[in-house]
Amino acid sequence: MLWPVVGFWAGASLLFLGGGLAALFTFAEVLLRNWGNWHTLNIVQLAWLGVGVFFVIYSLIGGVLAWQLARRRRFGYYGSLLLGLQLTMLAPGAALLLTQPNYLAAIWAGLIPAATVLLTLTNLACFDHPQCPSESR
Repeated sequence: MLWPVVGFWAGASLLFLGGGLAALFTFAEVLLRNWGNWHTLNIVQLAWLGVGVFFVIYSLIGGVLAWQLARRRRFGYYGSLLLGLQLTMLAPGAALLLTQPNYLAAIWAGLIPAATVLLTLTNLACFDHPQCPSESR
């Protein structure tokens, strides 16, 4: 029952990495178009750098969480809870900040990490034993 949580964090890690690299490439394109002049960039153009770094960092954290959860480490358990709760709060807000808010995307962006938090909570017993009691058969 723990593997869906591991799969979620591994998949989220890959999505964050893809989004981060896309944002960093967009920033590099903007910077090259301005001949490397940082002082001529506006705040929106500079935001691509921040978003790219943010997504790459979250990608690394998600990968570590997936690995720690697969190894049934308490660090993975608590990290999954904290990062899942954080994504439950941040993702719907980001979907609502768009020029044309996408309410369906905001709902799903909050429900999927919330479901991961619930699945993580139901697997507390798996972190006390090397083999889950429910998976011992």
